[in-house]
Amino acid sequence: TCALPISFLLDPTAKEPRPVLEYLRGKFGERAEGANRQVGMIAKADGLQWDATKQIVVDTLPAHRVLRLALHEGGRELQHKVMQRLYVAHFAEGANVADPLVLAGLTAEAGMSRDRVEIALATGEESAEVQQEIADAMQIGVHAVPTFVFEGRYAVQGAQPLETFQQVLRRVAAETTRPPV
Repeated sequence: TCALPISFLLDPTAKEPRPVLEYLRGKFGERAEGANRQVGMIAKADGLQWDATKQIVVDTLPAHRVLRLALHEGGRELQHKVMQRLYVAHFAEGANVADPLVLAGLTAEAGMSRDRVEIALATGEESAEVQQEIADAMQIGVHAVPTFVFEGRYAVQGAQPLETFQQVLRRVAAETTRPPV
């Protein structure tokens, strides 16, 4: 079965929007642009929209709240539509997915009620649940995205080759499969 995505903030200190390339240069130095270019090539090869020159680093907490709301309002299908719209807006269009009005507009494009989203963001709805998910992620040692957790204790973090996943899945299978008694 496929687990639901949980909330995690790559940079909880990101409060004011700033260009992603500027942010990455400050964090990774000279490696930033080459690494970002590589990720962009992989994204485009997989058919994903990507434009690092437009991307901005923002506080994604409001976006996580909207994604939880989408799950509760319309299930996984609606959450997936909203997530897809937010990804394109963030990674290709340079939208500020921390801005409540921007989020309301983007989620309306994905099928949610704009008014409902505005009210939820203004009232703090889903805040406690998202904060708990973030705390849970930190407790199990998540520090990168994506992170895949198997059986609640084996984490594969960041972009990893297929062989890494195969190795972890073999280990999980060996430890969780018990011979019949």
